[in-house]
Amino acid sequence: MRFLPVSLLDDAPAAVFITDESGRIEYLNRAAVRVLGCDADAVRGKPCRVAGFRLLFPDGHPFCSARSCPIQRMLLRGRPPEQPLDVVLVRSGGARAAARLESFAVSPPGGGGVAILHRLVVPAAARNSDPPAVFLRAAQARLSKLSRRESEILEQLSRGMQTDEIAADLFISHETVRNHIRHILDKLGLHHRIDAVVAWVAARGHEGESNPGAADPDGSSWHEVVPLKE
Repeated sequence: MRFLPVSLLDDAPAAVFITDESGRIEYLNRAAVRVLGCDADAVRGKPCRVAGFRLLFPDGHPFCSARSCPIQRMLLRGRPPEQPLDVVLVRSGGARAAARLESFAVSPPGGGGVAILHRLVVPAAARNSDPPAVFLRAAQARLSKLSRRESEILEQLSRGMQTDEIAADLFISHETVRNHIRHILDKLGLHHRIDAVVAWVAARGHEGESNPGAADPDGSSWHEVVPLKE
């Protein structure tokens, strides 16, 4: 199985947060803290519904209840949402905004249970956001277009290596690595390296890679990316 270091999500342009099997928040990236208007330390370990922000259906009804989360029910039944869901985000200060919610089942560190990775896109920021699953699936179909060196670099990115580390490992210049990454994104039709990494890891989710453990060298937890459904 393949695992993705959540540190790669820290600077993703879209708001990303991960909830555990009981619906409690265990991770937020920087964009999530900004978009949700909450304090990461204050909400970590709390259920979404009491974390200072709320998600509503477009008709105003609460998205999550004390009993269950609709996303969790769908994923546990093996029926992930085929399209991003329209929701209303109520920020901690009370401001409201229309948003799109996309969710994936992932395996938490240690491999026990099921966690859910959520990406929340507010339309005002949609131009700079991560693409929906349909574009990631299209990117997976284009992976065969990558050269051997491009595939090698994308594999290293998926292991959490930085541009300078890749350059040193392959005995090439920093600028050459950046050029390869630009070519990778062009071929896959993507705009951000994290999207390419997610497509790469998801497409190779069951090629026999071992679990690198519950933490990487700088302490970031890893989550298995479940292959995206067709």
